[in-house]
Amino acid sequence: MIEYLHIRDVGVIAEADVELAPGLVVVTGETGAGKTMVMTALDLLFGGKSNPALIRAGSVKAEVEAGIRVEDPAALAQRHDLDVDDDLLILGRSVAPQRSRAWLAGRGAPASVLADIGDDLVVRHGQNDQRRLGSGRYRRALLDRFAGGAHGARLTSFARLYEAYQAAASEVAAIEAKVAAAGQRADLLRHGVTEISAVNPVDGEDHAVRTELHRLENAIDLRTAFSQAYEALRGEEGSAESGLGAAAAGLRRAARFDPQAEALADTIAQAQAVVSDVASQLITQQQSLDTDQARLDELQGRLAALNSLKRKYGPQLADVLDWCAKAEADLATVDGAEGLLAAAHARQAELASQLVDEGSELTRSRVAAATELSEDITAELGGLAMPHARMLITVQPAAEDAGHPLELPDGRRVALRRDGFDEVAFAFVAHAGAPPRPVDQGASGGELSRVMLALEVALAGAHPVPVFVFDEVDAGIGGRAAVEVGRRLAALARTAQVLVVTHLPQVAAFADQHVLVSKQPDGQVTASSVITLDGEQRRRELARMMAGQDGSDSALAHAEELINLAERERAGAPGR
Repeated sequence: MIEYLHIRDVGVIAEADVELAPGLVVVTGETGAGKTMVMTALDLLFGGKSNPALIRAGSVKAEVEAGIRVEDPAALAQRHDLDVDDDLLILGRSVAPQRSRAWLAGRGAPASVLADIGDDLVVRHGQNDQRRLGSGRYRRALLDRFAGGAHGARLTSFARLYEAYQAAASEVAAIEAKVAAAGQRADLLRHGVTEISAVNPVDGEDHAVRTELHRLENAIDLRTAFSQAYEALRGEEGSAESGLGAAAAGLRRAARFDPQAEALADTIAQAQAVVSDVASQLITQQQSLDTDQARLDELQGRLAALNSLKRKYGPQLADVLDWCAKAEADLATVDGAEGLLAAAHARQAELASQLVDEGSELTRSRVAAATELSEDITAELGGLAMPHARMLITVQPAAEDAGHPLELPDGRRVALRRDGFDEVAFAFVAHAGAPPRPVDQGASGGELSRVMLALEVALAGAHPVPVFVFDEVDAGIGGRAAVEVGRRLAALARTAQVLVVTHLPQVAAFADQHVLVSKQPDGQVTASSVITLDGEQRRRELARMMAGQDGSDSALAHAEELINLAERERAGAPGR
């Protein structure tokens, strides 16, 4: 429940501090006194739009703060990923011309977090009801609230399947995109791989071929050089080898006269051996030279083929081999994509089948809940002085739209959403013989207020909510219907805190706490202008609401009668 509410510089309210009680809390006041600003402040507090127009004239910012008593702070913290452990949750919001700020438990927080907490703890009804009822998502959420815990578990299970299905659909799309992109290049890749494979190059081969080719192309010059060198070293006439032999022999003959001559002869003999060895190598090199034109043509063709590959896929032969490897990998993806895509489609189809099964269970659960809720709301409307009004809630599979449609066993294709594939319609029959019309279009302001109250009374037993806020719930009604609205609000307040802004004394008479908002002579609402009424003060406020004056004996007597009626109703109601 909301324990206190602090408002500063919101609309006509300069400052207001209100301690709120459990049960039914009514807020009354003269026209223009700012009582609706209380609801505006609550809307801002729970994530409403930050509008600088809310700032009181002459002030720099508007500010709202509230303390909400939470039954299970640990569960709330887990649901909303909060770091709180106190059962009194302090949250606030301020609005300045250039920026707004939100805080939670003493720390800054996004306004969206306050909105999420508000959706969890507070149900608000007012002038936006007609717009909200026009939302299929909102109607489904109302019916799902009523359907109960087992239905909620189905919703959770369906949501998990939905996420898995979306992931599978994304995988299919990714594979298809990759295949499409690679497929456009497949012919080019296959041509390149075929061309490279036909040549079958080896890394570095071009350098070896070029070296051998250069040697063969110059074989004649090399043979001549080798021959001339050989003749110089070992020719028949005047060769180096024969000259060295003669020199060594002469020195050995002279050795009998000079021992040094023998040593010189040995040195010359060594040089002769080196010359002889070089001459033998020259013969070998000369004989190894291949002047075969076929081999020359073969090498020239091979080098041309390698150079052609390098121009297309290079610049180096290593780059050609790398391109070929990558192309083969891409082609393997394309060639193997059929299997990958088939497997991905199979996963998606299996999840789709599970979604159809789970979604069909959700539909059956919603259909049963819709029948029961329709009857409950219709019964409540009868008690709200609308004896011939009826509520008709229907559930139908949503027509196929954008996204991933599903096909049901009967062949219909339906839209897939995170919360199932149902459309929930709320139709209102105002009186006997009237055609059913969408409740957001076919109900007047007063009728819609009572429909929403009847809805919440019906929902209260199935899905309790800690706090209800009603603005304009008494629009367009009076007399006996007003008494019935007060009675239903009091019934709802047996299990929750209910805040109501009202101008009807018949409703205010049922209050557990009556808060009066009054304005000062200058039109402002200050801290002293928001008070909790008791006893005589409350009688006088009800008299003012009935007769426009708070002092006449008849008005006071009527006010007393209303209070006594409300007390008798509450005393006789179960659960009090």
